[in-house]
Amino acid sequence: MKTTFVAALAVVAALSAPAFAADQKAPAPAPASKADVQKLVDSIKADKAKMAQFCEVMKLDEQAAQASEKNDAKKVDEITKQEEEAGKKISPDFDKIMSGLGEDTGPMVEELAKGCK
Repeated sequence: MKTTFVAALAVVAALSAPAFAADQKAPAPAPASKADVQKLVDSIKADKAKMAQFCEVMKLDEQAAQASEKNDAKKVDEITKQEEEAGKKISPDFDKIMSGLGEDTGPMVEELAKGCK
């Protein structure tokens, strides 16, 4: 599952790339606080629909990583759009929080991802 989580981080970074390309001076995403990440994780765990949506995002991340390895930018873009929509269904702050994961907060999401089949 670590591979999936690493892929998730890579795709989340890719989601931010268009914004950074538009403005070269754009700052890096702010780190997500442990409280924000825990709140997101708890809300996903508590809602079967959100958990299913989260697992879908994890699957899409894996597909995007595979497409990226094949240098298929068009496919990565298509999958990224699907991920953005899926993330919005989980929480309006999903992308922001996922983009701000760090060493102390990443494992919280990685643990949640273990619940995906």
